[in-house]
Amino acid sequence: MKLKTRTLTAVLCAFVIFFAEAAAQTPTTTAVTQLTTEQTAMLTEASALSRRVIELNNGRKHDEAMPLAERTIRLRKTALGENNVLVADAISNLAGLYVGKQDYERAEIEFRKALAIYESVGGVPNNMGYVLNSLALLCWATRDYGKAEAYAKRAIDLNEKLHGEQSAQFLESLNILIKISISADKTNQRNAALSRSLSVFEKHKDKMDRPSLFRYRCILSEGKQNPEASALKNRIEVLLDWHDPTPAPSSVGVLNGRAVTLMKPEYPREARAARVSGTVVVEIEIDECGNVSKVRMLSGPSMLWSACERAAKLSRFSPTFVNGFPIRVVGELRFNFVKL
Repeated sequence: MKLKTRTLTAVLCAFVIFFAEAAAQTPTTTAVTQLTTEQTAMLTEASALSRRVIELNNGRKHDEAMPLAERTIRLRKTALGENNVLVADAISNLAGLYVGKQDYERAEIEFRKALAIYESVGGVPNNMGYVLNSLALLCWATRDYGKAEAYAKRAIDLNEKLHGEQSAQFLESLNILIKISISADKTNQRNAALSRSLSVFEKHKDKMDRPSLFRYRCILSEGKQNPEASALKNRIEVLLDWHDPTPAPSSVGVLNGRAVTLMKPEYPREARAARVSGTVVVEIEIDECGNVSKVRMLSGPSMLWSACERAAKLSRFSPTFVNGFPIRVVGELRFNFVKL
């Protein structure tokens, strides 16, 4: 499964949080009555294995955790049958390990298995929101926005019913729908979801996700402005107690490793023919939103400057925060050209 490069880190970070929360919710008991001694022993072992899987996952020891997660599934299936919430929980934890291993195709397969069991059992299993969020993110990362949106909306409804609109689970599902809407260029849906999220933050400021709000402020500032976008931006600025950024950018050194998207400059045909090589150093200024606002060539073969300037302007960076506020920064990009 091929993911959008720029979304890979975000997806991984989100899954680490989801897996930890979901695994922590794995029950140690079951409502099934009249278990035999053998079935009870199986479920006790499965619970111990599940706790060990959590520990190994937190230590990023996914290969070591994998056989334990698979045995947990087998034990629960044997003791409880194929269609049981505990079996689905174990399968979703296995899917989380596949995410850790960056095997997203297999992760989606396992998450779909878990979801099918939850749906067959009925009700609103606690772990189902995690599975829906996970599938939404996987579909979003592979640009299948229709499926991603459907999963996210189901997760929003379920988490609101289970946990309430002030819960981290509900707000995370809403945040995922906002991301999907931005990528799918569904402005009305984005604004509606963002407004709903802001309504919660306005009542409960302790729930705010400041980095995300700053990011959404930047998105609302782009392109043609309209009253709805301006109103949302103003609401965000009030929540964040926004003030103007520092007048002078802070120097942060070499920026190559801090890029969200670092464009690779083309090797100009005339420079290649002349066997021109070396390192081009470009000074760039990055605004509060992570966009390159200024470019200045510092050193390197002049035949390579135009290509490097274009690449620098198209690169994107994570915003730099100081005391909870994004600031402008200045630093260098280094592009290396090697003779063929």
